[in-house]
Amino acid sequence: MIIDIKMVVDTGMLRQHYPHPSQDTIAPTAIAQKDAFMVAAPLQSVHRGHGSDSLELNAGTEDVLRWRVSTTAIDMRYVMLYKVILLDEKGAVPVDAGNQGLKTKPTGVLTSRLYPVPDITDPTHYTESQRLSVCWELPIKKYGKHHFQLLFYIVEQNAVDGKLKTVGYYSWEPRKIHLKKHW
Repeated sequence: MIIDIKMVVDTGMLRQHYPHPSQDTIAPTAIAQKDAFMVAAPLQSVHRGHGSDSLELNAGTEDVLRWRVSTTAIDMRYVMLYKVILLDEKGAVPVDAGNQGLKTKPTGVLTSRLYPVPDITDPTHYTESQRLSVCWELPIKKYGKHHFQLLFYIVEQNAVDGKLKTVGYYSWEPRKIHLKKHW
């Protein structure tokens, strides 16, 4: 089973709280735990912590965690996840997946999906549009508490010329993702 985990941020609030974010992908600006939260689907996989910085998930050893990021702001800002890093048991330093009992590390996957665009003259009808997306996947090989660092950036669209510009690079470390066996 695929367990989708979505990290959610408010890009407007981040721009206010971190007005001069890092321009370096290697040293992104760290945001506070309270500045983001996670939701997961399917809902039956969530044991505890839905909508928080600490998820407990019911999972099997062949399930796959799949991360995405989105924003609550409805403006001309976009947020993109560019790396998921597995941390040690204390959440302090990056580690090799094998040392944590996981056979692989999170890897980026390009996906293509159709999504509906409502017809302006009759919103009950739509046109299909193709959208490319990136998610990060990790097959579950071990139960227990796992710590991750999620790296993302914010892109703004210029209101005058419509061009996109990277605002800055950020990192967030949820408290934990605890994987439990299915009941």
